Amino acid sequence: MDTRAFVESSGGWKDWRKNKLVSRDNLHLSHDGYKKIGAFIAKSVKNEMKN
Repeated sequence: MDTRAFVESSGGWKDWRKNKLVSRDNLHLSHDGYKKIGAFIAKSVKNEMKN
């Protein structure tokens, strides 16, 4: 699963920083950023289970 591609397809790191999805250290995600990645992973897993 390519989470980097997901970030890029949903605005990129710059947009994620602007929307406070990245923590102040500019390396880790914020709580909301992790929630967004988690939702992406959950959706991906569910889609794979259907196949």
